[in-house]
Amino acid sequence: MGCAQRTGWHRICLDIARDVDSFGDYFYLSRTSQYLDVYQVTLKDTDGDGQLEPDQHPDNPLHTGPMEERALTFVLTTCR
Repeated sequence: MGCAQRTGWHRICLDIARDVDSFGDYFYLSRTSQYLDVYQVTLKDTDGDGQLEPDQHPDNPLHTGPMEERALTFVLTTCR
């Protein structure tokens, strides 16, 4: 039985009991013990200042400001 491929945008609701990891621009979600979903993360300049600031947050004293929006684009589902 092969893995089903999904396309397009998906809303991700994370469960703390699931495994989540990242490497570079990619976000890995262990959806089940059999399937691993891969998403590409894109940072957006939502505060319009011309800079991508991944550490900017209202509660971060070193980089105070509004959080930059992240977009997750589904890449593939693979079998473990």
